[in-house]
Amino acid sequence: MKSSTKNLIIGTGNILLSDEGIGIHIVRELQRQQTIEKEFFYNTEFIDIGTSSFDIISHINNSVTKVVLIDCMKADGYLPGTIFKLTPDDLRKRQEEKYSLHQIELVDTLRMISIIEKLPEILILGIVPEEINKFSTKLSDNITEKFPVILSKIKREIADFLIN
Repeated sequence: MKSSTKNLIIGTGNILLSDEGIGIHIVRELQRQQTIEKEFFYNTEFIDIGTSSFDIISHINNSVTKVVLIDCMKADGYLPGTIFKLTPDDLRKRQEEKYSLHQIELVDTLRMISIIEKLPEILILGIVPEEINKFSTKLSDNITEKFPVILSKIKREIADFLIN
């Protein structure tokens, strides 16, 4: 990782299981937009972490001040495309509920990092998927249709988090 990096935006998920990969799709699109909106993404590194939350350990060190993690998040009773804004404490408090495997692994990963390093500020953005059991590298039709709105809301949350 570059020593000047102060912010990380990390997408997690399985790109082979339709909406399960929405975190990756979002991060890839944000990275594409980085060339246009340089001020918004100043001092930010984009990372596609896939399904291995433990790989986050290799990216977080004392030069990182803020981290945004983006993943799909199953949440019964909510419409696909709904965005949840969470902190690591929210995940720890609600471990008994049915979050995706990545988020449970994420709690353990953050605990491990906090033993070695001071944790940076962390924002977790979870997006409710429609389809996660279908082998496809494409998002479901419903999420594809909502993608521009989801992306816009995610960018707004990231901007608020990085600026404050």
